[in-house]
Amino acid sequence: MALWLLAFARNWALRGLAVVLLAAPHLIGAPEPDSFSGTVPPEIAALFAARAAGVGLAAWVLLGAFAGYFWRREEAHDTARVGA
Repeated sequence: MALWLLAFARNWALRGLAVVLLAAPHLIGAPEPDSFSGTVPPEIAALFAARAAGVGLAAWVLLGAFAGYFWRREEAHDTARVGA
């Protein structure tokens, strides 16, 4: 609701309400359980989190490398076309 108000509200009062709605969970806080438990041992959960972070990092590095390569290639192609 808050993001919709920020995007589409026309007056400042509704935008102020949107900011209050966005800040409310951070100011009030969420309830926390008495104890953290689950069906997966913490070691396996930590291993999954580490591997997921590693795969994500590799994906972003590859995406950046490919974007840079194709951007530079397109730029060279446009420069050659304009110079001809």
